[in-house]
Amino acid sequence: MKRQKVEFRWLTTLVTLALCIGILIPLVGCNNTEAEAGTVTMEINPGVEYVIARNGNVKAVRF
Repeated sequence: MKRQKVEFRWLTTLVTLALCIGILIPLVGCNNTEAEAGTVTMEINPGVEYVIARNGNVKAVRF
């Protein structure tokens, strides 16, 4: 009986650890300050596309 409780605790510990790691990895990856907020295509010259960073600055220009 006692051995079964010990095995159950190890199993619950491993499942909890795997769950925490599974939640933590995507959250760490989302904290990218250089991530693109979106792209804007100017209608004056449709061949020019501006890539805007999250802070509002122009990150890249594509022709």
